[in-house]
Amino acid sequence: MPLCNKQLHEMSIENTYVSPAWLKVCRACSREYHRKHRANNIESHRRRQRKWKKNNPEKVRESNRRWRASASKDVKVKRAKSTNIWKEVHPDKNAEYCKRYRDNNPEAYKRSKRKSPHKRRANEHRRRVRETSQLGDWKPEYEALLLQEQHGCCYYCQIPFQPNYDLEHKIPLSRGGMHDISNIVLSCRSCNVKKGIKTDEEFICQKIV
Repeated sequence: MPLCNKQLHEMSIENTYVSPAWLKVCRACSREYHRKHRANNIESHRRRQRKWKKNNPEKVRESNRRWRASASKDVKVKRAKSTNIWKEVHPDKNAEYCKRYRDNNPEAYKRSKRKSPHKRRANEHRRRVRETSQLGDWKPEYEALLLQEQHGCCYYCQIPFQPNYDLEHKIPLSRGGMHDISNIVLSCRSCNVKKGIKTDEEFICQKIV
């Protein structure tokens, strides 16, 4: 059997990694060498990685598709948590990335918003609620119940939605309102903007006057 040039131990032919032609190294030694090289040259490795991804977008997308298809649920959850941590640590970089994605993929961004508007609204409200620590018992399923109760009309102006609407807090979160079904109604964008940080009673009284 040939000897590994790194550790001088015997290795089988199928376990041989040759690079360059005169240097015969086993796969284990090769992996260890590249791991140490990446650790000692992290910035240059990241530059090469970014350059390769930029020059090979199709391969990157295909690799991501294979990963999503084969990765286990635990691995995906772990990756999602690490991504969320990175977003919290680097809010400016995340905002810049999101803006660049929207600018470079306007059609895909519009499709994603049209595909699940209720999820987008729920995510926006969850973010605001987390920031203010005023989490109530709201669930996305309640949105359909409110839409049925209000007969597809705005809570304030009673005009039918055309076709979008907003989740609106009768008592704003900034004034101590809770994010639960007793404090949430559906309103048109116009009324939501005009209401601002007023309570529902203040806004209705203003409209009457």
